[in-house]
Amino acid sequence: MDLLKKIDKVVKKIIENVCGTIFMLLAAIIIVTVISRYFLHLNLGGWEELPTMLMVALVWIGCILVAREDNMIKIDLIHMVIKSERVKQAINLVNLILSSAITIYFVPLTYQFLQNSIKRDLRSAAVGFPMWPVHGLLFVGMTGMAVYFVINAIKTARGLTKWS
Repeated sequence: MDLLKKIDKVVKKIIENVCGTIFMLLAAIIIVTVISRYFLHLNLGGWEELPTMLMVALVWIGCILVAREDNMIKIDLIHMVIKSERVKQAINLVNLILSSAITIYFVPLTYQFLQNSIKRDLRSAAVGFPMWPVHGLLFVGMTGMAVYFVINAIKTARGLTKWS
């Protein structure tokens, strides 16, 4: 278990650093684009699509951390009505099981999408940037989310069995 906890900490640190780097790069590109377009009256020749790709990358990599912390956006109306903590945990377990099943279902689909992107050599419209890195991050994000949803479901199920 200690090895898995260390791996988890390393993965978390890597994702945080990658997300931070992408965010700084995103901000720098947007600032350069605004300055070049509105102050220097220069067109960067299609590089405006790069921030969109970086934002997609940031979202899909960041989703792994969100799934890890179980911080997805939720509307907890049921939790407002139900007072029993055990019932709330059971509902949370059902939510995690459903989230796990859905993300596990989508992992092979995102992999097929990545394979098709590579095989067809899909490129962005303006710059001709290869799209497989962006599509690869979709696969990585979905896989990471599936792993953490399953881990969270197991932790929640263990918490419920301790109450028995």
